[in-house]
Amino acid sequence: MSCPFRATVIEWEGVWMVEVQHAEHNHKASYYTSAHPVHRRFDIYTSGAQDMSLSHMKVGLGVKDSLRILRRTNPGTAITAKDIHNLRSKFKRRELQGLSPLQALLFGLGDTEDYITFNRRDENDRLKDLFFAHKQSLELLRKHAEVLVMDSTYKTNRFRLPLFNICGSTFSNTTFSVASAFLSSEDTESFKWVLARLQEVYQTLELPPPTTFVTDADSKLIAAIRSLHPNSNHLLCIWHVCKNLSVHGKRVLRAEALNMRLQGQRLTEYVNTKWEEMSRDWRAVMYAKTEPDYAVAWEQFKTRQPRLVSEYLDDTWLSPHKQKIVTAWTRQRLHYGNTVTSRAESLHSSLKTVLRHSMGDLKDVVDAFSTVLKEQQCSYRHSIENERTVTQHRHRGMLFASVNGFISRFALDKVKEHMALFNLTARSSLPACSGTFGKSMGLPCAHIIKERLREDTSLTVDDFNAHWNIRRGDLTPVDYRLLIQDPEQVIPRGRPQNALTNRSTRRLPSHFEVIDDEVSIGLDPTADQSRGGRVGRGRGRGRQGQQGQRGRGGRGGRGGRGGRGQRGEGQLGRRRGSELRTDVQGGSFISFQL
Repeated sequence: MSCPFRATVIEWEGVWMVEVQHAEHNHKASYYTSAHPVHRRFDIYTSGAQDMSLSHMKVGLGVKDSLRILRRTNPGTAITAKDIHNLRSKFKRRELQGLSPLQALLFGLGDTEDYITFNRRDENDRLKDLFFAHKQSLELLRKHAEVLVMDSTYKTNRFRLPLFNICGSTFSNTTFSVASAFLSSEDTESFKWVLARLQEVYQTLELPPPTTFVTDADSKLIAAIRSLHPNSNHLLCIWHVCKNLSVHGKRVLRAEALNMRLQGQRLTEYVNTKWEEMSRDWRAVMYAKTEPDYAVAWEQFKTRQPRLVSEYLDDTWLSPHKQKIVTAWTRQRLHYGNTVTSRAESLHSSLKTVLRHSMGDLKDVVDAFSTVLKEQQCSYRHSIENERTVTQHRHRGMLFASVNGFISRFALDKVKEHMALFNLTARSSLPACSGTFGKSMGLPCAHIIKERLREDTSLTVDDFNAHWNIRRGDLTPVDYRLLIQDPEQVIPRGRPQNALTNRSTRRLPSHFEVIDDEVSIGLDPTADQSRGGRVGRGRGRGRQGQQGQRGRGGRGGRGGRGGRGQRGEGQLGRRRGSELRTDVQGGSFISFQL
């Protein structure tokens, strides 16, 4: 449509003049100004949308969220989602200043003097690994350097490089990031490289080596820690151990149920009941407080539970790693209560909340990390000042009189919990001191507390490990600069179709989650699924060739091709409410009501 209307607007010596060349229109007037780019541009420059959009982008708000906020503050705005998207693209181009995202990242890491960075390149000068640690993180590391929790996360960048995170815990039991590394491979050599760089950081800060590492059961990482830190304690995440037992244990129990010709709901009830018994017996083994108690609990487990499960636990966990997971040994090591890797998992969640999608560059990930680190620092500074100046009512009294304002509330609460275990008073009768509470937590044991109660004196700062002291020193960071090409994209084994266009940061279902779903519907694992595809959990459709039934599922993996004209994706797909749920069994689909 070419409208003939033409008008000229001229300003001359403070007077505006309008000259209309052609006054007719060949269309009706627009009802909405958003249809005209000139009106939208005017709103962008007059409504503060530029600054608002930039701020929202920095803290991880999506385009639609920004638009909702803008329309709430300025209901008549003509700005659209595309305008905000274009603004963000313009901001990013301005930040790059003609450089590639990786070049801008590496120059930025060096120019700000806020990071310590290391890197490795291949023979083509492509980035293989990148280690980075922020100055503010290292300030916290200098105060809390004894116990480190390590874990990897995935689906954070378009190159599919795993992000290996190292974190620690503060005096108030909050989490802080120590350092992170993009790795081209999760092999022993790559983990050794990361740990060697971490050693350099410790040496720069003049810190002793870490006392304890907490990781999952990755054999490559275990080997790297054993090689570079043979004298440090190493604990394995007991949550991962229990979930691995869930996978193997429920498989064995399900096979038993099938041998008893149980199906459907009866199979599910049998597996769940037996699993509760197995889980209870396993907790008795894992949380045994002494080696004799452990021996008794383990013998009882082997007597009560299937032989295949006992052999799996013995071969996979207890024989090689019982000192890393059983309380009888771990309570002899300093860990401040860190026996799982949930700290690293929470850090991953915070990062992905800001990141929002997995198709960005490494610079986008580091920028999101910077936002998370600022939040950690603000929370840490607030907790320091608050704990220095405010005494909780529950901590008043002679016992804590000398440590309030010096020792964290979390530590004092742990002391009170320890006292409650023994119903401790000045006249309490106590067993011989094992010293395990002080060794593992760095806190005064019941015998020290009883002595203070008897003398009617206060605990002192020296009774607590320095980790719990809220008044500790500062550090001087180191500055590096890097200039390297983008890394090659990592293609993982078994990569599903369209993985490179999937923007989600949501992790794939864990093995124990797949098993739990199979058990919940009584799926026969021995059935021939060669024509039914892999068991997956996720978004997809299942269509039954004979009856034409169809179900839509939730997120996750893709199923295979069904048999005899039947096809399906996302066999274990689920949808809220009472909609159909589909599954693949022996190449054909079954459906039922939730």
